[in-house]
Amino acid sequence: MSETIPFEMTVGDRTYEIISILRGQAERRGRKYVAGHIMIKRAESIGAHLGEEDGEHILKHQNEIPPSLRDKVGFVFTAWSLRSDFIHEICCVYWDGRCWIKRWDKVYANGCSQSCRVLRRKS
Repeated sequence: MSETIPFEMTVGDRTYEIISILRGQAERRGRKYVAGHIMIKRAESIGAHLGEEDGEHILKHQNEIPPSLRDKVGFVFTAWSLRSDFIHEICCVYWDGRCWIKRWDKVYANGCSQSCRVLRRKS
């Protein structure tokens, strides 16, 4: 039996809700991706549009991320981005087999898979 993905985690002195950016209806139809611009708008609309400060906090306290999340999810920080005239990249934090690492991903038409999660900081 595989472990389920928790709904929240406490890392350092902060508690975060772990949220799939795919809507339930899209998942039931077997859809595997949501476009990057839609992912960003959805994260903004639900208050999960976190940036560099939260991303660095997660990386600093990565030993507190539940082990059940390793190889199952990537955390997307939609407000932590690099932009140029032709490229828009956002920061994602993934398990690389040894530790959680920061990676810049291009926001393409199919920008977010079922493993992507956004975080919403709880008060």
